[in-house]
Amino acid sequence: MDITINETAPSNVVLDFSSVIQEAENITYMPGAIQKFKVHIKNQSGKNYQYKDGSFVLSTADTDDFGTLEEGALLPFLGYDGQYIPITAVGSMLPQYFYQDLLGKRLQQR
Repeated sequence: MDITINETAPSNVVLDFSSVIQEAENITYMPGAIQKFKVHIKNQSGKNYQYKDGSFVLSTADTDDFGTLEEGALLPFLGYDGQYIPITAVGSMLPQYFYQDLLGKRLQQR
């Protein structure tokens, strides 16, 4: 990821890494998974910047954006962040026998 701080940048700059998250959003991560990203920052402003301690925040998405329990978009299980788990995020986490029990039929193997 390349970020350029241009010549008209203010004295305090907030860098937005959402494009990194967008690149990774179609990947299912399991607990304990690690993903490394390289970030290159080019400063064309002529100003000196430094990291402010404690200012970096990385969090899970707000699951309200996925829908509701009533709509079937969320499962009635809480994730490590205290939010309901979106059903779109569990496909790779649930074993086949769960689907068999849930649907009452055997799934065909591919």
